[in-house]
Amino acid sequence: ASEIYTSTLPLSLAGALPSWWRLLRWPFRAWGRSVRRRGRERLANGLTAFAEGDYAQAERDLGKAATHEFALGVTSPQCRNPHDPTRLAGGSSGGSAVAVATGMGLASLGTDTRASIRVPAALCGLVGLKPTYGRVPTTGVVTLSWTMDHVAPMATTVADAATMLDALGPAPAPGTWMAHAAAVDKRSLRLGLVGVAFAEAEPDVAEVVRVVAEDLQRAGCVVSEADRPDVVDFDVANAAGLIVSRCEATT
Repeated sequence: ASEIYTSTLPLSLAGALPSWWRLLRWPFRAWGRSVRRRGRERLANGLTAFAEGDYAQAERDLGKAATHEFALGVTSPQCRNPHDPTRLAGGSSGGSAVAVATGMGLASLGTDTRASIRVPAALCGLVGLKPTYGRVPTTGVVTLSWTMDHVAPMATTVADAATMLDALGPAPAPGTWMAHAAAVDKRSLRLGLVGVAFAEAEPDVAEVVRVVAEDLQRAGCVVSEADRPDVVDFDVANAAGLIVSRCEATT
């Protein structure tokens, strides 16, 4: 499977640059071309892009990056972590994460069904998220799980990710721009730390999260311990997500 580097000029990322690089991972159909990727070739002898993908129009292919085959996995085994090549970059959007973390792109697009953006963003030191269902159109995306697939950005800063998220969906109503929300006074924010989420975390990782939480608290953010979700909640959510995604992938 492959990802597609594309460039577009009109938008200034976070208002700081005259142009920005956008990276598309392989589930995005390239408009007007025959799309053949290694994973899909095992199911069909080529795939023709019949939909005008919102993310591949009026742009120029610059290269390719790797993703986990079928966009179904959390390792992207052919990628190396940009901070330590002996480790994985995460997946399934591993190639896009590596490209941004190494400075080849200012931001990237990925798809997230069951953490395919959030895992590589975390492992590569980026900002990544799974937005509210329907917030970003999925037109032109090769479907894995139609109720769980999401399109979203990865970037090096919250401001850049928010700016890109604003550009991806319908024009936000006045006062609802994500970029404005990202710059909000931290004293208006509340942060809940889920204790059970630290249960199997490596000590160094847990310590970094705690330090950041303390920094936010000193900046005025309200930080508190949260009892839910608990272990049972995580287990049920994981099982339900696995069932739904696998059933939808076969339909």
